[in-house]
Amino acid sequence: MKNILLVLNMSPGELDWIIPILDIAKTQYHIRITVIYDKKSIYQNLKKNYHLKKNLTDIVDKEIVFDKFPSLFYRVVWMLPYKPLKKWYNLVINRLFGQRLINELQALGSDVTVLSESGTDTLSYKIVKKVFPDFYYVRFPHSFFINGNKKDGRPIHVQKKVNYDKMLVASEHDVGFYALKHPVDNIEVVGYPFLEKVWLEKFVKDAEEESEQSAMLLLSRNIHPVNLKKSSYDYLINSTIECARQLGMKLIVKPHPREKKSYLLKRLNRANGLAYEISYAHPLILAKRARLIVALNTSACILPLALDKLVIDFWLGNEGNHVVGRRIFKELGLVVSVDTKEDLLLQAESIINNNFDKEQILSNYKEHVRFEPKPSSKAIKLIHDGMMFKNQTKQT
Repeated sequence: MKNILLVLNMSPGELDWIIPILDIAKTQYHIRITVIYDKKSIYQNLKKNYHLKKNLTDIVDKEIVFDKFPSLFYRVVWMLPYKPLKKWYNLVINRLFGQRLINELQALGSDVTVLSESGTDTLSYKIVKKVFPDFYYVRFPHSFFINGNKKDGRPIHVQKKVNYDKMLVASEHDVGFYALKHPVDNIEVVGYPFLEKVWLEKFVKDAEEESEQSAMLLLSRNIHPVNLKKSSYDYLINSTIECARQLGMKLIVKPHPREKKSYLLKRLNRANGLAYEISYAHPLILAKRARLIVALNTSACILPLALDKLVIDFWLGNEGNHVVGRRIFKELGLVVSVDTKEDLLLQAESIINNNFDKEQILSNYKEHVRFEPKPSSKAIKLIHDGMMFKNQTKQT
């Protein structure tokens, strides 16, 4: 295996899952690594995340930004029910922008392994498939979100033809979820590469941010017609702001990649006397700074636990169809769970005053998250061995 081609489909957050594996591939296997950003916005957002971008720059040999028509045009076309127009859009994009990507890919040679997250086959992926029809293809989760509980069980068998060779997942908790769409034989449990001690130490070693004993970090989410209605978003944000004000704490907000900054700012600016900061830095770096951490049912709540810091998971129940979503972090005992403004303040005061016993939560974290000693090495060995086997099969 000489080349790894990583296709980023949706957001820089996909790197959290895969970047430690790329690091092992580069340092131990001396593999050339190329990254394709399917949208210019992914690359622009990554530049705001200094530590993630810096660590990626140290690893990759080449970055390709697949810059297409403005995203507004793309969204308008994709909302239309007229399928021939969508087909025309892809043809135009392929003609105008695809050939440049094809030329750059052909320069890599033929020995290529492709990595991408599990949710989307984008246009850039389809061009990769055109250039390398027989590549070894490995998929991985979009984020750290735990998608189920191993007690749920798993489907016996899924009769589905898939276009990839392996699906990497973090734990047995995820297998049942992914087995609904992916054959179980294709799924490999490797652990959480980003949470490996060696990688964590490397990632934060250059972080200069000092701990702010009076800072509260909010790991936010975006308004969504199903997962988070506007009224529920307003309640969660306003309640967190009020909690920070009552405790006299500065509020650091890490927005979700698809969260509207202008709408968030309106809420923050209405809070008289509130000291706040909106930051797109990596959640792990921000968690180092904060004395208190609040998360809105987001996968990022796993990261502070790696620093032995508790997370308050602030989310609403499904009454009135305000929000939909399984509270899996609460279910597995990984967070301090609250669903009202009053409970948020109560638990926040308990943590600040060191009156909360966190040993059980940290024990659950070790059981459910940090259970695999060397996940990155395990993952890259699976990828390397699978690629070698596929090449041998093609030759015979």
